[in-house]
Amino acid sequence: MFYQKRLFICFFGLLFFLLLLAVRLFYLQIFQYNFFSQQAKKQTCYLERRESLRGVILDRNNSLLVLSKEVDSCVAWPYLIRNKTEVINHLTYLLGIPTDELKDKLSSSRFFVWLKRKIAPSIATKIKVLHLPGVGLVKESKRFYPEGDLLWHVLGQVNLDNYGLSGIELAYDDLIRGEPVQELKERDGRGQKIANRVTVADEEGKPKNIVLTIDKVIQHIAERELFKTYSATLARKAILIVQEVSTGEILAWVCYPTSSEEEWKRTPELLNNPGISDTFEPGSTFKVIPACFALEENLTTSEEKYFCENGLFKLYGIKIRDHEKRGILTFKQVLAYSSNIGMAKLGLRMNKEKFYQFISNFGFGCVTGLGLAGESPGLLLLNQHQLTLPILCYGQGIGVTAIQLLNAYSAIANQGMLMEPQIVKEIRTRDGKVLRRYTPVPIRRVISERTVSTTTEILEDAVEWGTGIKAKIKGYRVAGKTGTAQKFDPLTKKYSDTKHIASFCGFFPLPQPRIAILIVIDEPQTQDYWGGSLAAPVFARVAEQVIQYLHIPPAEEKYAQIKGTP
Repeated sequence: MFYQKRLFICFFGLLFFLLLLAVRLFYLQIFQYNFFSQQAKKQTCYLERRESLRGVILDRNNSLLVLSKEVDSCVAWPYLIRNKTEVINHLTYLLGIPTDELKDKLSSSRFFVWLKRKIAPSIATKIKVLHLPGVGLVKESKRFYPEGDLLWHVLGQVNLDNYGLSGIELAYDDLIRGEPVQELKERDGRGQKIANRVTVADEEGKPKNIVLTIDKVIQHIAERELFKTYSATLARKAILIVQEVSTGEILAWVCYPTSSEEEWKRTPELLNNPGISDTFEPGSTFKVIPACFALEENLTTSEEKYFCENGLFKLYGIKIRDHEKRGILTFKQVLAYSSNIGMAKLGLRMNKEKFYQFISNFGFGCVTGLGLAGESPGLLLLNQHQLTLPILCYGQGIGVTAIQLLNAYSAIANQGMLMEPQIVKEIRTRDGKVLRRYTPVPIRRVISERTVSTTTEILEDAVEWGTGIKAKIKGYRVAGKTGTAQKFDPLTKKYSDTKHIASFCGFFPLPQPRIAILIVIDEPQTQDYWGGSLAAPVFARVAEQVIQYLHIPPAEEKYAQIKGTP
C-alpha cells in the first residue's frame, strides 16, 4: 500500500511537471514567438552596410561619360601578421609604398588599416596569389571615364570615399551617390558567414543617373579646336562654351588646363571651373550690351556719326585709345571696328541708374542659375565717378564670367529673351525611368525685337568686314564681336601692357540663330594677342564642324552674297 501511494505521488508529480512544461512551451511558442524569433535572428543574422555604386553620367544622346566599377583595396589586420618583414618585402614593391610608411602601418595598434586603396586588378591578383597572413582585399567602387579627360571641369571629381568634390559630381552628389545599401547576411553556429544574403534597399534611396545637355560629338570638336590655340599661344587659361540659344542648353564646355589627381589634391583650387568661377573684364565683347541699351532707349541709331578723334581721346584726364586711328564713323562702324572712343562718347549720354539696371537684367552681377557649385556673380558696382559709364561702355570696370557673357549673347540671338542656362537634361533611375526632365526656363525679355534686329545686323557687319572677319563661314550668316582686354595688375594698380584676354562671342546661322559660341584666351604668350586673330578663327573652325554635324542648311541664296565694306 505504501509503495502504491509513493507510485501515485510520483506519477501525479511527473504529470504535473509535464503539464507545467507543456504550458511553458505553449506560452513560449505562441505568446513569446516574436521575441525569441528576433533573438534568434540577432544571433544568426546581421546587417552589413556598404556604399552603393555611384550612378552614371550620360550625354544628351546617352553616351557614357562617367561610370563606377568595383575594384580591390589592400588592407591589413596588424595583429594577425607574424612575419612583418616578409609582408613588407612583398608589398613595398607591389603597392609602391615606401618601406618606412608600410612599416608604420603594419606596426599600428589599430585592429584594421588601409594599405592602399583602389589598386589595379593586376596588382590585386598578385596579392591574392601570395596568401599573406593578415593581409586581404576588400571591394570598393571607383569612378571611370571612358572618354578620358573629356568635359573634365564640368563632370568634376570625387574623393576616395566617393563623395563629390566639384562639378556635376558635387552639385548632384546626393542623387548620384544615393544611400548606403544594407545587406542582410547569415552565419552558422560557429560564426562562419553563410553565402546567401538579401539586399535591403529603399527604391528612393538608390543612386540616380544624370543625363547632361552636353553633346559628346560637339564636345570633342570644341576640345580639339580650342587645344590647338591654347597650346600654340601658351595661354594661361582657355575657355570655350557652346550654347543652344532657344533653350539655354549647354552643348559643349571646355576649359584648359586640366589637372592630374596628384596636382588637384595638392591644390584643390584647380578643381574650380574657370567658366563660372573666374571673373574677368571682357573688353570689347561687352560693347554689345551698351549698344543694345542705347538703341533701346533711342540714344543713337546705327547710322549716327561719331568723331573718333583719330585714335586718341582725353576724357577727365584719362587717355582713351583705339587700336586704329579713325576719324568719323557711323555707330555701326564704331561697333564693327571696335572703337573705344566712339563707345566712350556714347556712354556720356547714358543715365547711370537705368544702364546699371539694364546690365543687371541681362544677368550680370548675379549667378545664372546653372546649378554648379563655385559660380561667381561677377562684379557690378554702381560707381559714381564720371568716367564710370564711358569706361564701362568699352568693357572695363566690370567683372563677368564666361557663362554670363555667353548667356547675354544668346538672349540677343533668342529675340531678346534671356534663358536660364542648363547643363542637366534629365535625372533617371538605374533602369532608365525618367524621374525629372528639365525644361527651358525663360527669365525675362531684356530687349525689344526692334533692338534685336538692329543689333544683330551690326554684329553681322562686325564679322563681314569688321574686326571679326576671321569668324566668317562661307555660305552662312554669322553675327559676333571680338574682344581684346588689358588685364588689371593688382601689384602696379594699372592695366598691364603685356597681359591680355582675347575673346570672341557670336551666334549663327542668321536670320534664325540656333547656336552661340564664346571663346576666351587668357594671357596668350604671343605678339599677336587680339581677339580677332586668336579667338575668332577658333569660333569659325568649331562652327563649321557643328554646322556639318547638326546638318544646318546654308543661308538662302539672296543672303549668301558677301556684304561690302561701307
